[in-house]
This record gives sequence, C-alpha cells and structure tokens, in this order.
Amino acid sequence: ASAQESLKVAHRLCNRPCDRSRRAASARGLSSRLDAAWAWQPIQISSRRAQREGPLAQRAAAVSMALDELEAPAQAWIESVTGELFDASLSFLGNLKTGVRLCGLINAIRPGSVKKVATSSLAFRLIDNINMFLKGCQAMGMPASDGFGAKDLFEEDPAVKGSVLACLETLGGLCQAQGVAVPPFGKNKYATKNARVWTEEQKLKQKREDRGSMLMQGSVGTMERVGAAKSGVTFGNDAAGAGVGGMTLLNAGSADTMERVGA
Repeated sequence: ASAQESLKVAHRLCNRPCDRSRRAASARGLSSRLDAAWAWQPIQISSRRAQREGPLAQRAAAVSMALDELEAPAQAWIESVTGELFDASLSFLGNLKTGVRLCGLINAIRPGSVKKVATSSLAFRLIDNINMFLKGCQAMGMPASDGFGAKDLFEEDPAVKGSVLACLETLGGLCQAQGVAVPPFGKNKYATKNARVWTEEQKLKQKREDRGSMLMQGSVGTMERVGAAKSGVTFGNDAAGAGVGGMTLLNAGSADTMERVGA
C-alpha cells in the first residue's frame, strides 16, 4: 500500500501545472536554439561555397563575356558573305541551329560544297545540314578537331557556343590563306604555300655540287687509287708485296749454293 501511495504522489508532483509550464518553456527554448542554428547553417555553407567557387565563377563570367563579344563580328561576317540578315528574335545559336545559314556560308565560300540544303522541320534533316557544313570545312583543309557537335548546336547547348565561334574563326583564316574573295575574319594560322620550280639544269648542277662537307668527303678528289684492292685474309700481305710465289732465301736453304756431286 505504501508503494502505491508513493507512485500516486510522484505522479501528482510530475503533473503539476508549474512542472508542465517549465517543460514547455524548456522545449520552446530548445526549438528556438535549433531554429537559430539552422538559420546560421545555410549562411555558413553559402560563404564557404563562395570562397571555393568564387574564382571559378569569375572565370566563367569572363569567358561568357568574351564569347558574347565575338558573336557580333561572327554574325556580321556571315551576313556579309551570305547576304542574309539574322533573325533578331532568335539568339546567335538559334539562327544557326537549322544549318541553313551555315550551308549558305560554305557554298558562298566554296561553291558546290552542299548539293542540297534541307529546309524541313525534321530534326535529323537539320542536323544533316550542320554535318554537311562541317564536311565542307574539312574539304577546305580544316582539321576535324576544329569542328563542333552538330547535335549540340541543334539543341542550342550553351557549352557549344565557344566551339562554333572557334570553327568560324578557323574558316575565316582558311579563306585568308587560300585567297578566297570574302571579307577578312578570324586569324590566319595556316602557312601560305610557296612552291618552287627547279629546271633540270639546276637540279643537275646541285647534284654535282652536293658532295657533302669536307669532313664527310674524306679523300675524294684528293687521293686516287691506282689499283683495285684484293679481298680476303691475305690482302695485307698482297699490298706489302710479299707472298708473290716461288722460294725465298729463308726456305730455299742451300739451293743453287751447294751442288751435289754424287748420287
């Protein structure tokens, strides 16, 4: 009975109004502290991310600004070569995504590069236009590595803008190197061919004079051999004049010196 009474008393003490209010206040304090901690956590994470990604973001912004500055000259060059203006309602990549303007550009530079330009709305036809433009550029001598992905341009992927502009600059440099009558654009990074033609007389004269240096010539033109050298293990003996046949004084003994008088 005493144990039951003790449990009842403890239950009443724990459920007193003052205790309930104290527990509620403690819970509210803990909640406020958690809210403050979670409010500070994103600020801390964002500051760390800014410190880590700050240089990368600045570099990306600088590259984006440089590409935007190249768009206007590239657009002006394409318009001057093809004679067709860009659609102002579309972006730079949006004007090129169908490949129709690119095919017109390569045909104006190198007529007949693209036999038939597709104008349908089918995606694979428009991507084929872009591929035909790239093949025309390669036929002029552009490396395939200077091209770009046709599907990326059709989908207007922002990452392909730099490759497209670089390809157009390379194409402009090829036009300058090959003397194509179009307005200058880009940088000519290709060497100009300087072919030289030699006559047969000049080739023969050069062949006679091209005997190498004095160190490489040796005794050519200075010492003349009067006899053919013999090969074999006795060529040294032959050159010294020894071993010409017959007997020598060493192996002749008393021949022709002492004569036998009897059998």
